[in-house]
Amino acid sequence: MSRYIRAAVLQIIHSRTKYLSGYFNYGIYLWWFGYLEKIQAALVALSRDITLLHKLRKIPMTMKRFLC
Repeated sequence: MSRYIRAAVLQIIHSRTKYLSGYFNYGIYLWWFGYLEKIQAALVALSRDITLLHKLRKIPMTMKRFLC
């Protein structure tokens, strides 16, 4: 299954960058950088949620240690 997902991702990358003939590598770099930025934003939001849960004391102490 992961083989198909990887093929689909490669196809998306190819379709996004094939029009940037002169700027091929630059296009991949920009796309990847944007992707990493989205992951980082998601992680920041997740950590914010976790600290909020800490404040609300919804997570037991063992879970707090595991998450932080």
